[in-house]
Amino acid sequence: MKRTRLLWKARALYLPYVLLDAIENRRAKAAVRRFLVLRHSGKSPYFHNYFLQWLEKEAPDMRARFELRLLPCRNCDFSRYVLHIPWFQDPAEDWMTRSAFRRAIQIAARCRQMGIPVINPIDRLSNATKSVGARIMAEAGVRTPKIRVIQRPETFRQDLAGLALPLLVRQDRGHGGPTFLVRSRADVDAIPFGRLRNPIAVEFIEGSSPRDGLYRKYRYLAAGEIGVPRHLMISSHWEVREKQRIVNHSTRDEEIAYLDGPDPNHARLQAARRAMGLDWVAFDYSYDPEGRLVVWEANPYPSLRYPQGEVLCYSAPFVHRSYAAMAKMYLTRAGLPVPSRLEKLLENVAGYPLGAAAPCREQENKVPARVAA
Repeated sequence: MKRTRLLWKARALYLPYVLLDAIENRRAKAAVRRFLVLRHSGKSPYFHNYFLQWLEKEAPDMRARFELRLLPCRNCDFSRYVLHIPWFQDPAEDWMTRSAFRRAIQIAARCRQMGIPVINPIDRLSNATKSVGARIMAEAGVRTPKIRVIQRPETFRQDLAGLALPLLVRQDRGHGGPTFLVRSRADVDAIPFGRLRNPIAVEFIEGSSPRDGLYRKYRYLAAGEIGVPRHLMISSHWEVREKQRIVNHSTRDEEIAYLDGPDPNHARLQAARRAMGLDWVAFDYSYDPEGRLVVWEANPYPSLRYPQGEVLCYSAPFVHRSYAAMAKMYLTRAGLPVPSRLEKLLENVAGYPLGAAAPCREQENKVPARVAA
């Protein structure tokens, strides 16, 4: 049913989006070596508009290389492309029609046949599902929680999939769905399995810090061989989400300290990225009370939106650095030179000095909306 609704939405919006793309693509007419950016009219085709707007300001010559197209993308002149960028939410086979998925596969295959690099091939996005991703990362030497697919809820109520309590129940595919903490067998009865698609049982690994009892979730963003810290969320709740994060002087300083330098787990997370066969992927991780790394999941389609509200404005310069990492990855894979300004943003994987965020910490309750870089 959900796939049918999306199909009708895609049909209704296809022509308006084609016209919008035609307007946007006028700037690409002068570019001889273009990037084929493929999207779906029914599923957030302008998800990365923040990145494109940033490029328009910071690297307009590069922005002109982006040719925005929608599936089925008929009459493509592949001779003018030097890079193929499929912008599809993972896992695409969950929401695309079979014909759309086949067409996306065909386009990627044609690009490979012509020697055109493909970023995050659509048939590899399923490597980031929680159960598959955890197995691949574990085989690459990265610690992940044990995961069991729940085939039958009634059987799970009896054997808990062989996992010890406490444990988590989540959806295997997609991101941002509900997570249930199971501390006792009675908690299992309260889980609405009928509303969960592809439920899994996940080992619960305690992640609170012995220093202050708070939970921390780090995000590392891999852009090819480049890796940049994306954010650090701190919460008193075991499930660290944006709405539950604590924002004060102490947490801001701690997040800035993390963002301002190279991620200490860069080598291990890069090994995980390569094992998953992905170019662009975010890793969410934490540490157990003994200080050991635990990677919870990988996301090959992470949001790069600017921080919402004045309270988090201090992290805006580091969003710029994430955009710069993304841009450099595209240019490098296409065999094109990287502008010096982008290289400067990525020096020592630091981007902006710590002092760039200082204006946001001058006031306790109110901070300026923008930070000078």
